[in-house]
Amino acid sequence: YGGVRIQLPRRQAEVWVGGYFVGHVDDFDGSFQQLNLEPGAHRIEIRDQGFETIAFDVKVDPGRTIHYRSDMKPTP
Repeated sequence: YGGVRIQLPRRQAEVWVGGYFVGHVDDFDGSFQQLNLEPGAHRIEIRDQGFETIAFDVKVDPGRTIHYRSDMKPTP
């Protein structure tokens, strides 16, 4: 497995991988917290009501952690 650490100010935002809900940003943003995924390509979406969805693709390598930092923009 590899990991993705997600750091956003909207800690209650939902995290979805491949169309499945996996938790909230707060579950994957600490020093000892990360989203553990099987090696390979994954589509990650971060959703929060009233904000634009963030979507990105990652290629997870075994034993490595990807760090993702961003901010969510309010929907117009």
